[in-house]
Amino acid sequence: MTRRSRNSVLSLCTVIFFLLTALQPTAKSADEETAVIAPDAKAEARVFLELHLSPDGVYGVDSQGVEWEYDFSQDKFIPGGSLSSPDMPGHLIVPPTVPELDSLMLQAEQHARTAQEIAGMNDSLRKEIESSVLRRVRGLQLGTVEIGPEEIIIGPLVAVGPITVKGTVKGDVISYRKITVTSSGEITGDARAPEIVKMRGAIIGGNQMETDLPKIPEIEIFDTTSHTALIANLIILAVLLFCGLLAVAIVPNSINHLEKCLQTYFLRSFFIGFAAWFLFGPIFALLCLTIIGIPVAIFVLPLALVLGVILGSIGLGQFVGRRLGQILSASFNSQLLKIVFGLTVLYIPWIMMSLFMLSASKLSEGLATLFMVLAIIIWAIGITAGLGTVVLTRFGTRDCEKAVTISVKLDSFSPPPPPSPPPLKGDESETKG
Repeated sequence: MTRRSRNSVLSLCTVIFFLLTALQPTAKSADEETAVIAPDAKAEARVFLELHLSPDGVYGVDSQGVEWEYDFSQDKFIPGGSLSSPDMPGHLIVPPTVPELDSLMLQAEQHARTAQEIAGMNDSLRKEIESSVLRRVRGLQLGTVEIGPEEIIIGPLVAVGPITVKGTVKGDVISYRKITVTSSGEITGDARAPEIVKMRGAIIGGNQMETDLPKIPEIEIFDTTSHTALIANLIILAVLLFCGLLAVAIVPNSINHLEKCLQTYFLRSFFIGFAAWFLFGPIFALLCLTIIGIPVAIFVLPLALVLGVILGSIGLGQFVGRRLGQILSASFNSQLLKIVFGLTVLYIPWIMMSLFMLSASKLSEGLATLFMVLAIIIWAIGITAGLGTVVLTRFGTRDCEKAVTISVKLDSFSPPPPPSPPPLKGDESETKG
């Protein structure tokens, strides 16, 4: 072997030695790194407990409370803060098994589509409710009743006249004449009438009974929280105030006579008014026994009673207004102002009763009953006394004192002399002789 070839072999062996020397520490460090990277055998397996899709990206929380974010550039999940585990320092966290990104996106799209469908259903339901007119019919209807195609009636519907149902009635429908249910009409309860017409497409959920005289069910005229009582009382008060205005404009002196009679003879007026209430029935019956008295009993007597009650109420209002003005040291120069103030104060119990009826609580119900009893007592006494003053003053045409007090003035004169007795017969003969 030449010298040159021997040097070449020696150099090659030296290179191989250095390479083996360099590779041996590297392999050892690789083994050490593998030991570090491998998760501890005692550590629990990590799985995702929550997965969220937001505009900021996809993130999840594993069983040990570590947050993970999906890195679209690396196409894998990475921890939300550091690559090392907070409870296992020095160990590289191995991402738990998660579904594929495509399946997550598909689920998100399905959820979005479901939300849109629910929103569309809510919109259609809201439009259907807005297009419908919800109405509640209370009490017995005297005339013809027609339910429109977009109307919904809650509760029973009872009418003397015919009923036409084009919408929906959630309850029984009773008519003394005829019930017609069109193709768009629906009755969830029973239908009772002498004649029932059901067109094609109409729905009657309950029984369909054709009877000559349907039985009227028990119906609450006023709800517990009804505004009807308040509206009715305000209308009655407005009518009384309007009648007071007419009375002041037409017969102001008559109202003054009524007030003066109430102020002077209130107790006597009350008993006379009570007698008028008691005798109204017998007088009505006696007048009906004769042909001439029938028109008086039917027309004149009830009209006189109504007019007397109205005039008595107006006189009572002026009386109360004057007395309250004296108590409050307020001078009411106007006669109309006294009547308005007095009637309003007298009507306060009815207004309070109506306001408490707006609430459904037990306390409000008890207070409404209390004010109703108080209002009945006040107005029963007041109207009776007012009617008595109307009778005493003959509808306010004369003063009450002249009607009650009868004074007889006796002039001073001497009584006539007694008549002389007639002469006797014997005396007459002696006189002639």
